[in-house]
Amino acid sequence: MDILKRFGHEVIVAQDGPSGLSVIREGDAVNLVIYDCRIVGMDGMAFLAAVKKIAPALPSIVLVSDGSITTYLEALRVGAFEYLNKPVKHSELGRVVNAALENARYSVYSDRTFYDQ
Repeated sequence: MDILKRFGHEVIVAQDGPSGLSVIREGDAVNLVIYDCRIVGMDGMAFLAAVKKIAPALPSIVLVSDGSITTYLEALRVGAFEYLNKPVKHSELGRVVNAALENARYSVYSDRTFYDQ
C-alpha cells in the first residue's frame, strides 16, 4: 500500500488470509496488521482471531466496505484496534496507524506492517 510507504513504513503484502498468517507465524517482524474484512481465503473475523492467537499484542486495523454495527462490535470483541469504513481517507489511515503503533510501542514488534490487498 503506497500510502503507508509514503508515511515511512515498510509494508509486507500478502495475497490472502493464510499467506498473511504465515508471514506473522514465521516470525517476520510485523508490528501492525491492516486487512480487508473480506480477506481472500478465509472469514475476516476468523483471520483476526487467528492473528490474536499467534500474536495477542499485535494491533489490527480492519477495513470494511459495508460497515454494520454488528461487524464493528464483533471486530472489537475479537480484538481489533480499529475498524475503518472504505474508502479510507489517507489522513484518517495515517492517524489510526500512528495511534495503533503508539499504543503498541511497548511491544516487541519492529516497524514493518502487513497489509492485505
